[in-house]
Amino acid sequence: MAEMVFVSGYVRCQAGLYLQVEQEIRLMARVGGTGLFAVDAYSYKGILADRGTIFRYDSPHADHNTEHHVHEFATVGDPDTATVRFLYGEDEVPTLADALRRLYHWHLDNTPIVLL
Repeated sequence: MAEMVFVSGYVRCQAGLYLQVEQEIRLMARVGGTGLFAVDAYSYKGILADRGTIFRYDSPHADHNTEHHVHEFATVGDPDTATVRFLYGEDEVPTLADALRRLYHWHLDNTPIVLL
């Protein structure tokens, strides 16, 4: 029962932000018409249009960064300011919702407040 689905696309957000999503999803079990699925591999890339990458969560790679990890950019879009942080605890491994929340909080932290 090694049924796999590959999901790829973008979630467009406000203020020129979007999340690039790639997931490999595996069917774990099936009961009647209901399936239990697990994400085997993922990449969630938070991007600011016309500026570049803010962060990128990745599942382990076979050839390097063999743990769950996140690339964090101190300056948006500047790869020279990127650092890699490894995610060891199960509660640190992000879901799609976690990546969207992080992009939302980045927006709140980096958008000037306009008083009317």
